[in-house]
Amino acid sequence: MTLLKDPTVKEIYSLPTVDGKYRYVFQYNLGDLTQNNIPRGITHKLVNSETGATLVGGRIFFCAPSWTHEDMVKKMLEEMRLVSARMFFKTVARKPDLLEVWKAHDLPALKGACERYVYVEEAINRFFTDVMKTERLQRKPEDGQNYFVRQKSEERLRGKFGAYELSVVRRLELFGPVATLNDVRVTYELSPTLRVNNGQTTSPGSLSFTLRYPLHEWPMLQQFFLDRRVNPVVTTWIENSWSEELRKAVLNKDNIDF
Repeated sequence: MTLLKDPTVKEIYSLPTVDGKYRYVFQYNLGDLTQNNIPRGITHKLVNSETGATLVGGRIFFCAPSWTHEDMVKKMLEEMRLVSARMFFKTVARKPDLLEVWKAHDLPALKGACERYVYVEEAINRFFTDVMKTERLQRKPEDGQNYFVRQKSEERLRGKFGAYELSVVRRLELFGPVATLNDVRVTYELSPTLRVNNGQTTSPGSLSFTLRYPLHEWPMLQQFFLDRRVNPVVTTWIENSWSEELRKAVLNKDNIDF
């Protein structure tokens, strides 16, 4: 992405929620375009319509030089769905009493308990209407075994195992027929990433775990570290795969590049 001096941020799309209190915006730096007149780097987030304060943030994504406007729109929808999935796991998944309502896509019934998820879903509905000029098709439980659900989320986190700082990638996936949604696949990938004095990055590699948990009981990071299947393995990894110099460096928070 080209860095501009004092860039002017320009909105590509602004998608209001049903009540108008929030809007989902896609933005780029004015003038930073590909040869096809497509923004090189795009940020997106759900913001307060009056104050502009961010309620839900999305990650920046980059457009390939060969992309057309249609390619960009497809990527935008993909990114919004990732944000929706993240909000699902944060606000819906741990509340079994809400799952049937969620399966039926009853957003008004979910709003009181899962506001951030509902607002992002409303923005996606608006994206289909205003940008893609089509109707969003969603299956209902009455569709039976033909109704499959897939929610995938990925986040980069900062974690602490004992005295050591770790860079963590968490991946969550819920997939299967709506009638048999019982558990979620959880992957945690751990790695210390250091910025050393000579500017080079040193790492002993990563350690990854993939386990299944009941949907409403998937663990946050510190809970995950306490799992008897995880804790001794991470301890052994640090003791046997990390050098003494590395362990000392990871204790120094100022050297960590997250």
